[in-house]
Amino acid sequence: IDGQPQTATVRDRQWQYFQYHLQDATQELSLTSTRVVGDPDLYVQFERLPNRTSFLTHSIRYGDDFIVLRNPPLGVYYIGVFAYSSCTFTLRVSSQNVSLQLQDGVPVQEMVNKHSSLEFLFNPSDLGRDVTFILTPLSGDPDLNVTLGNKHFESRFWLEDSVTVPHTWIQQACRGPMICLFRVLVYGYTASIFTLQASTSNTTILQDGVPQAGTVHRNQYIYYSYRCPPQTIITVTATPTRGRLALFANIGSQPPSTANHDFEAPSTNSVATLSFVAGSKGECRIGGDNILSCSYTIGVQGISHAVASDHYSISYSLLVQTRDYVTVLQNGMPVRGWARQHAELFYRFDVPVQGAELIVQLTKMTGDPDLYLSERTSHPSKVNYDRRSIHFGSDGIIVKHANATSYYVGVYAFANATYTITANLVMNDTSTQILPLIDGTPQSGAVAKGEVQKYSLKIAESSQTLTVSLTVLVGDPDLNVTYSGTGESVVHNRYGSDVIVIQNAQPGDYIVDVLGYQDAIYTVVASTKFVSTMLLDGVPIRDEVNYRQYDYFEVFVDRTDMDLTVTVTAFSGDPDLYVSTATEHPGPHSFNYSARLYGEDSVTIPKQQLRHGLYYISVFAPLNNCTYSIMATFSNQTMLQDGVPQAGQAATEAGLYYIYRTPMKHTNLKFSLSVYSGSADIFASNRGPPIAYDRSTYDWKSESRVGNPTVEIPMGQYRPGDDFYILVHSYSNCTFAVTASSATAVTTLQSGVTALQSGYGGEELLFSYDHTNPLYDLEIALTVIFGSADLYVSSIGKHGPWQWTTVGGQLPVVDIPQGSPMSRIGTYYVKAKVHTNATFSVTALSYDSNDQGNRTGNVLTDGIPQLVIVGRHKYRYFRFEVSGSEDVTISATPRYGDPDLYVTIGDHVPTRANSDYKSLTPGADEVTIPRADLFSKCGLGKCTIRVAAYAFQKSLCSVTAASSDRVAILEPGQTFTGTAQKDSFREFVTYVEPGSDLTVEVIPVSSGDPDLFLSSYPHPNFTHHEYHRMRRGRDSITVPNVGGQYYYISVFGYSAVTFRITASVESQAITLVDGHVQSGFVKKGLIRRYTYHIGNLTDSPLSLMLHNFDGNAVMYAATNFTHPGKYHYQYTTSAGAVGSIRGMISVAPEDPDVCQQCELYVSVLGVEDTYFSLLGSSGTGPATLLIYSEPIHGRVYQGGSGGSESSRMFFRFLIDGNATDVSIVVTTFSGAVDLYVTKSDSSSATETPSKVKYDFKDDGGSGSYRAVDIRHGGPGVYYAGVYISGPEPSSHFTITASADNVMLQIGIPQNGRLSQQGSKFFCHTSTDRDVEIQVQPLTGDEGMYFDVYVSTNNTHPDQSNSDFNEKIRRGETLRVPQLARKACKQVYANAESCILYVNVFPYIAQDAGKAFTITASTPESIKVLQNKRINDDSFNKTVTGSNWAYYETYVPSEAKHFLVEMEPCIGETDLYVDYKNFKPTEESYTWRSTSKDKFESVDINSQREFGTSFYIGVKLVDGEKASYNLRAVIQYENEPLNQTVSPKYPDLEVEQTGGNAIVSWSSTGLDTDIFTVYWVEHRFANEKKISTYSACGLVKGYQYYESEGFNKRQIANSMGDSVRKSAKISGLKSGKKYDVNVVATLSSGSSAVYRRLTYTHTGKSSTPGSGTQSNAFKIVLGIAIPLFLVCAAAIGYLYLKNRKLTRELNIEMHDVPIRLNEEMSSDNLGISPGLAGEQSKKYSRLLSEVDDDNELGDEEKLDFSSLPEV
Repeated sequence: IDGQPQTATVRDRQWQYFQYHLQDATQELSLTSTRVVGDPDLYVQFERLPNRTSFLTHSIRYGDDFIVLRNPPLGVYYIGVFAYSSCTFTLRVSSQNVSLQLQDGVPVQEMVNKHSSLEFLFNPSDLGRDVTFILTPLSGDPDLNVTLGNKHFESRFWLEDSVTVPHTWIQQACRGPMICLFRVLVYGYTASIFTLQASTSNTTILQDGVPQAGTVHRNQYIYYSYRCPPQTIITVTATPTRGRLALFANIGSQPPSTANHDFEAPSTNSVATLSFVAGSKGECRIGGDNILSCSYTIGVQGISHAVASDHYSISYSLLVQTRDYVTVLQNGMPVRGWARQHAELFYRFDVPVQGAELIVQLTKMTGDPDLYLSERTSHPSKVNYDRRSIHFGSDGIIVKHANATSYYVGVYAFANATYTITANLVMNDTSTQILPLIDGTPQSGAVAKGEVQKYSLKIAESSQTLTVSLTVLVGDPDLNVTYSGTGESVVHNRYGSDVIVIQNAQPGDYIVDVLGYQDAIYTVVASTKFVSTMLLDGVPIRDEVNYRQYDYFEVFVDRTDMDLTVTVTAFSGDPDLYVSTATEHPGPHSFNYSARLYGEDSVTIPKQQLRHGLYYISVFAPLNNCTYSIMATFSNQTMLQDGVPQAGQAATEAGLYYIYRTPMKHTNLKFSLSVYSGSADIFASNRGPPIAYDRSTYDWKSESRVGNPTVEIPMGQYRPGDDFYILVHSYSNCTFAVTASSATAVTTLQSGVTALQSGYGGEELLFSYDHTNPLYDLEIALTVIFGSADLYVSSIGKHGPWQWTTVGGQLPVVDIPQGSPMSRIGTYYVKAKVHTNATFSVTALSYDSNDQGNRTGNVLTDGIPQLVIVGRHKYRYFRFEVSGSEDVTISATPRYGDPDLYVTIGDHVPTRANSDYKSLTPGADEVTIPRADLFSKCGLGKCTIRVAAYAFQKSLCSVTAASSDRVAILEPGQTFTGTAQKDSFREFVTYVEPGSDLTVEVIPVSSGDPDLFLSSYPHPNFTHHEYHRMRRGRDSITVPNVGGQYYYISVFGYSAVTFRITASVESQAITLVDGHVQSGFVKKGLIRRYTYHIGNLTDSPLSLMLHNFDGNAVMYAATNFTHPGKYHYQYTTSAGAVGSIRGMISVAPEDPDVCQQCELYVSVLGVEDTYFSLLGSSGTGPATLLIYSEPIHGRVYQGGSGGSESSRMFFRFLIDGNATDVSIVVTTFSGAVDLYVTKSDSSSATETPSKVKYDFKDDGGSGSYRAVDIRHGGPGVYYAGVYISGPEPSSHFTITASADNVMLQIGIPQNGRLSQQGSKFFCHTSTDRDVEIQVQPLTGDEGMYFDVYVSTNNTHPDQSNSDFNEKIRRGETLRVPQLARKACKQVYANAESCILYVNVFPYIAQDAGKAFTITASTPESIKVLQNKRINDDSFNKTVTGSNWAYYETYVPSEAKHFLVEMEPCIGETDLYVDYKNFKPTEESYTWRSTSKDKFESVDINSQREFGTSFYIGVKLVDGEKASYNLRAVIQYENEPLNQTVSPKYPDLEVEQTGGNAIVSWSSTGLDTDIFTVYWVEHRFANEKKISTYSACGLVKGYQYYESEGFNKRQIANSMGDSVRKSAKISGLKSGKKYDVNVVATLSSGSSAVYRRLTYTHTGKSSTPGSGTQSNAFKIVLGIAIPLFLVCAAAIGYLYLKNRKLTRELNIEMHDVPIRLNEEMSSDNLGISPGLAGEQSKKYSRLLSEVDDDNELGDEEKLDFSSLPEV
């Protein structure tokens, strides 16, 4: 009957025939067989009986069959039902002319076209029951309308619709059964296939493989009946689409309940599943249809605290499956499946309309199911299919233009598999369809770029949290969740996986949008707190958990042939992991397995302990809010998400496999491994799983020589969409995180875990980090290993704006304190912008800076430095894992500040009060843990080492942990401090960009001696290396024009030594560490760059000191220019700048240009090729570390007038060995200082030794020498304090710690003490320059001689082994010519420079112990004046090639007067002074003195130029050699000007007496004991260019030319003698012109010289001539007053007698000087000055006349007996 169903039963393989007579025309005729049990097939034939070979059409699907005849002809149709297996079914034939009749409790399957309707009728048999109509769409979107009388009900939801009509309304509307008719209209919003059911009995018949929608309220039950053949495996699945439910089953018709049931589904997961074997309890019976079957009643109970309304009732889809039938897929509804290995399961999806897009998605939970699709065969398989997807993990198939037919799906289990399968039909003319999300059940999906895939999660009750997690396998989707109740949306658009957590989620619908920022494949899961999230085998799920809260998960174990591993990868915070086999919510007090380490946690359950079924998992946040991913696997194949690290661990020689699905576009790929402990490599293939040692199975292998293993695959070497198989093979017990990333990936950072990356120049790499704790600080650090890169951070988006940047040399650390204005909770984006090819690590950490004992910290990677900030009086924590078979070294290298290290082995956190090891050395620290200690605590297993860095002041440092088998990485431009034991190696590695010059320098900072080996292959040593340096002290290797490659460096301890090592290239800025010397070399015209961190300046100025060991370099500095230079700077040492001091920049705290907590950028410009050292000292940092043998400059100041304390400087030095002799020598250049030294572990231990607290001292007295000798010093840290002690306002000095050779800086004096074993020095110099060695005594002993030995290769030259030696004294020079040093060992490969070794011995043994000063200089160098003067300096222009010499001295700003004096000795010289140029010239100077035959002096009293360095040029203007004394005099307020003493009356008088002469002079005003008279022929003195008008010229002339007629005589100045002195000189030759002069040796040790007298000796006795007066007659005049009258009478007589003679005498006396000698003064004569002058003239003429007339006779007539004889 048209539209009327008819039920029948057919035995196995039998036929049942029906007849239908079509009398009225219709467009469609529908035939439907709905099975109750078994499998009927449907055949139709026109006007005759059909069979299996003869039919008009047929439908032989598993389960229900459906046939539609279009425009069928009128007539009789014969319908045959063939029982493929014994079956009971309902058959309906209907035309469009009638309404279809519904049977109570029997579902009917039909199809409706778009915008069309199908009408059904239902006549209830019991008016006392509610009637429920349930519409279950199998495809499309049908809507439901129900009419009863004038009552209308409708339901227009997506996926399922239901209408329940209360029996009270039915009774009101119906007067009897005949007229109680429900009209049910199914409207096709889209073309749809559906099932419709009307039920009054609360029991619905379930069809095998056909889903049935349903609704139930809290604590109510809905029942279903089901029949099946015996021995059938039955699986009943209730999938809630809203709320939570419980699932029960009873045998027979007894309704099950919580208290009464035969079968019960576990309640932890939202999807409830029952599985049992039909008939296993003997329950099968032969029914009324004469078929043996098993009957069951299935009950669904609502357990959610749902609101009592249809909208918030619990809705679900119920499905019964057996392996005998094909399961019908409901559009968009996931169906869970289980399959044993190599088994096949089949599904069917009906497409109602042509051209729609069909998407079949398989979401793997366990195992490896593969997907096959066909529209030709109902059993698609590995060999018979139309389409397939056989990726590891989830699979998907898209049919772009599907036919209107049934599509069959086959699932093949490559291994035991659990999965969900979903078919989704996308109509061409509809908007995006909404797919259901099942609470706690992951669902795979795909979305195209620019499109949206919508999901819906229906919540029936309030939940503490709702977590929506999007796990990305390929591409970049974004996540948006909208609550339909309020319309509020939450967006998360991080690259890759996204997580949204909604607190206090209210009941209602939540729309989840997955937006395709790129083409993407993903897994999405939404979970409330009521269910446990199902984990997918090998697929990580990202989640968040708040402090002290739990997240719950489940994993279904369906195989026991492999271990089960559950891994939690922490991204922030510290989640703990618990696993239970019985407790649904495991925790700290109820678990079978747990992992509670800081950071990553992993639990592995051996396969021998596994059982089939559910394992329950919880993630607990004990310390802080956490973000993490969790993954469970027992297939040893884990899916990698793009840019997301996945933690793992592997035993020795074991391997873990990973799968990475490549994006659907061409891009570069990178697989990287962050190894936390042990060692491993990556093997990769896109052909299949690689095998570690089988080269044919893999295409790529990591190179793990340096850093973490990485494989890079350029685009073009694979096909987009390929699956890559990645093997992590462990060579030793290994913990790690593996990351696969495409070029467009945003890599997820784990809290405290180093992400090692590499990039090409111009590349930008993006990272993301979840900051989840509002009370925590956030630190993000970029540690550059090689190359250069800048750091950008944003809390807004992955494209910025960038709120924090560290560019242009700024320190690459962003520290965001909690509570700061821009701090927020959420995702932070990090960009590393690569300038040159670079390898670097990025680390992000959220930490509680106020918690002094927590476990929040960084994970150290073996050999990889990690940059961190340590706050003032704060801890920073680290963790390092290593086996007990290796030594481990932990080091902290500060860039500023002074961190200390505390280390423990085990789980307890180190503190200052509780640690196993510690290092408190100022500056860099290092702790070495012997393998014996580790083995005693951990055996050969894994050891956890915990490290705490504590800082007394804010510090930035690199912390490195390196095991003995791992090479430590040297950061570019950073100096690493380490130790090497005697006869052992320390190994490092660095990478150099192509075309760069690599310089590696090792400097000893203790008394030991490091040697340096370098090679392009690992482990360089004595026999295998490419470069080496084995000098005493510092060693340096320069490799020019390196091709981009790694270089391995070994430091060998010739003796136990602490050293600093730096690897750098010229283009890189080097970090200056406060109080640490940094050495370098710069070529002429080039620049070396440095950065120096300025902390919080207090009262002390910040100083930068540039020490030129040879050559000349200028320093520029600025805080606002990253590349300061000649035209852009704030501070400089260049001459002429205000306040400039050559080699020193001093920045006062009040300087307006200075900043606090910022970077000072420093450039060193090579004026010449220069080897130098650079030191930054803030005064607030640690004491300056002395480099052995190298002088370090310092300056201390007197306290101010306001009572401020005088400044002092503190230094430290290390002694590594026992019984080591060390000398601390201070050389002052101005002022005076005191020296105090203490040891750190002595009773006087202090870091600031002083006059009241010291172990050694040298104070008191005067002079420029201070020294402390430590004999047999024990190992430890020593401190030295230098205090100003003299009256001068400041003192400039150098301090040197030495156990052997001391460095001589070119042009700078260095003090020493004579020893019988010699005083050893060395200097750096260029091979194209002469070197001059000068040694002078500090005791004033001018006659002291020194034996000086020089060698180019022997560090301790002596009389048996030297290249040069000479006996010299003050004023003499040992010259090393340039040609003699061509074969010396060079310092740098790219510069002609080498080392000269110098040894100074006392010439006589009695001089041992005496102090001296030694200076090494070149003709081009600028010498520093020690204590403002230099004695007996000289140069020879024919040797040096120059007629100039240059000097430097500093004039303090407190000075009032500045005077430069030059005393020529040999040669005629001029004097030039300037402060604008290092080397003043005739064309460029500010002051000069060019007098001839006299002292040169420049007097400067312009105080505005003071407070800077002054430069002095001495020019030789006559002669080949210049010898002179130079003196700079500074006068301070209320002090006299201490200039050179000159006699009050400097003129000399001479009287000739045959071959002799009498020289006389005045000694008035001179405090002297000895006068020395010098005479020499004028011609000889002029020829030799001897400055006979200077004391040094007379002294040197006598020293050099005594044998050639240079003479001297000395007389003593006895007390009581007359102030008028005279001496007889002899051996004079007649007719020769002589230079005569007198030098007074003053009691102070200095000299006063008279005015030179030049005269011609006639050989006759004479009165004073040549314009001179006779001292002899003046003496006679002074003795015999009566003679005055006789002489007056004689003069008058002669005057009258001979006027002509008078005129001649007047002409002659015209040249006599007007000034009178002291003897003719008014004081001595008792007369007025005018009268005395007249008397003097009279007596002169008289004596001349007497002498000429011989009236007085011979010389004997005059009494000269009173004249002293020498």
